[in-house]
Amino acid sequence: MKIKSLLLVAIIGLSLNSYAQSPNLDESVEQLRQLLIEPTASGLKSITHFKLSYGHSSGKLENRDEFIEALISKKSDFTSIKLSNQTSSIIGKTAIVRHDLYAETLDGGKKGEVKLHILTVWLKQKKGWVLFARQAVK
Repeated sequence: MKIKSLLLVAIIGLSLNSYAQSPNLDESVEQLRQLLIEPTASGLKSITHFKLSYGHSSGKLENRDEFIEALISKKSDFTSIKLSNQTSSIIGKTAIVRHDLYAETLDGGKKGEVKLHILTVWLKQKKGWVLFARQAVK
């Protein structure tokens, strides 16, 4: 009986732990959204993993330094971003977040808009959730 009780307590504890992590994950997703619109090198560096793999819908792949440089230099320039249909799944210190993205852009001074499906992978570290990978598709 004690083993069943301990197992039940462990399962409930794991479930509550995953639930408790969700707002922090949502806050990190929102922080990234804001940093895509108003990028700072320090902010982007703090919310991304040093081994970041950032995939665009065009197939272009960027590491963390390339990703940050593109935003800071305005080669990639978001003027607004709206996320919808967001879902997340957390297992331990790894999370998958999916959402639809609608954005207005000003890449290289040229107005545009994008509608994409996004998959991101986040890792929980001491400082919080950091983006490890991202892939977009049209």
